[in-house]
Amino acid sequence: MDRQLKAMQAAGQTDFFELLLLGGQAKVALMEQCPWLLEFSLRAFESRDEEISRRIQDTLALDLKSAQTDFFTGVDFSRFRPEVDPQEILRMITWMTAGYLDEKRRTGTPVEPVRVMEEFSRWLEHFRKISYKEEFL
Repeated sequence: MDRQLKAMQAAGQTDFFELLLLGGQAKVALMEQCPWLLEFSLRAFESRDEEISRRIQDTLALDLKSAQTDFFTGVDFSRFRPEVDPQEILRMITWMTAGYLDEKRRTGTPVEPVRVMEEFSRWLEHFRKISYKEEFL
């Protein structure tokens, strides 16, 4: 994953939402290579074991915190409308994704990575429209 991130940054990707989309596509490619990875990750995330659950939550919190400095290096934040906080948008996308996966778990519906990316891509476009200044749409 680190290699894909460096490749995206080296390619000069400056669009916040395009970077998220490319990151999602890299995750789908990884899940296609290792189909068990998604199921393992979901089970770990849902763990009732307090120690495992706490560690995962701590890791997710650190990942979100470091995303701004690592993943979004080189992003042109001037595209955002003045009243929009990119960090807030990232949190909303994270919550949306977690809710989507929780809904799939509750309904017993299998998570299909390609389908997730289709929906993720559509929602990123919605967020782009409400976040970016008119000239960047």
